[in-house]
Amino acid sequence: MYDTHTAKSSVRISSLEVPAATASPVRVSSLLIVQRAEKVPQAERDATNPLYFGDTLLYPNIGESLSKAATREVAFAFTVVPGKAAVTGATMALVKSGQVMGQAPLTLDAAGADGVIRQIGRLPIDALDPGSYEIRVAVQAGSVAVNRSARVTVVP
Repeated sequence: MYDTHTAKSSVRISSLEVPAATASPVRVSSLLIVQRAEKVPQAERDATNPLYFGDTLLYPNIGESLSKAATREVAFAFTVVPGKAAVTGATMALVKSGQVMGQAPLTLDAAGADGVIRQIGRLPIDALDPGSYEIRVAVQAGSVAVNRSARVTVVP
């Protein structure tokens, strides 16, 4: 990626898994770290933009560190498209250096009229030490758990 405004560039290699459409009883989007969000009047919304969660437009964090002095929490978002098996639960875990720092169940929001669950979660960062963390989300449907994760860096 190259940012023309700051003349900075970076490269990151990631694996991309594209499962067959029928391979999972549930589909879960990538886990998105939210940089900011704004309410948008209905007349101004773009129905084709997947970053709308209801009347809120989410702006993704594309790798910027989160300052404990400037923010109190990290927000994350993902979507769930239930399949033939009902979604029975979800969990969120915070991992640092391979060690699970904490784990909690997530109560998923109700599905919208289109059947998609648009979930936003928040995690306070005031008690976190500066460093790199991974947020992991697991969505359970029947006997299958679909896992997604995203990295975030906390600075003082």
